[in-house]
Amino acid sequence: MSSGYPDFEGDKQRLYLTPEWAALEGLEKSFIAFDGAEVAGGTAHLDYVVPAGKTLYITRLSFKSEANDAGKEELNQICSAALINLDTGDYLWWQGGNGGGGLSLSQPESFSAGANVRFAVTNGSGHICAIYLTAIGYEV
Repeated sequence: MSSGYPDFEGDKQRLYLTPEWAALEGLEKSFIAFDGAEVAGGTAHLDYVVPAGKTLYITRLSFKSEANDAGKEELNQICSAALINLDTGDYLWWQGGNGGGGLSLSQPESFSAGANVRFAVTNGSGHICAIYLTAIGYEV
């Protein structure tokens, strides 16, 4: 078709039921590791085993730290976060920051069925903080 519009002829387009579309596109997954009052050096983490027959892709990660005591909110809120393959011990992503940070991956990190994945965030401040890590991706 020379007009620049999509070709809607034949079977090149169709409507999909939700389960069919989910199978084609993958299901969005989000993971949150959180502790509302973590001591200095403490870590909050979430472990996830990829189900049989599935592959997990992680596309975005973000993390942050907030002082619990109002008198300490002007201090540095140091924290770090990691994405770890527990089967191999590999740190696939690690980042630290004052107050937090994050990353949108240009190429997703993938984990095959049965892989044990850890999402972790650590309080690097010298005081008690609320720490958060969010990971976003999809599973097919």
